[in-house]
Amino acid sequence: MKPITVLSNKRKNKIKTRWNEIDKLCKKGQSPVDVFKILFTKTEASNFLTNRTQSKNPKYKDFKVDFNWLMKNDDNYVKVLEGQYDNKDTNNNSHAEKLRQQTAAAARRGVD
Repeated sequence: MKPITVLSNKRKNKIKTRWNEIDKLCKKGQSPVDVFKILFTKTEASNFLTNRTQSKNPKYKDFKVDFNWLMKNDDNYVKVLEGQYDNKDTNNNSHAEKLRQQTAAAARRGVD
């Protein structure tokens, strides 16, 4: 995912909204920071979201997730966290597998 270079007021408001939503979902002892780390790790591991593999659907041919898409609403980031965009087969993708292992390790520490 391309790094953001400007933290506009609109982005700040979106971050604050997502932060508050995630904070309410955290288990005792969890931090929204942990969940955001998992969110970005899962995003980077997804071949679809990073456009490392082509979608069969022409509508998504050039789709590549960006920060604004993740923070846009309360659906996009939840889908990523729930695994909707996880790779179906990571046997040949060491980058995705490494990130998946990091995400799993974080989840074992008590973060969903």
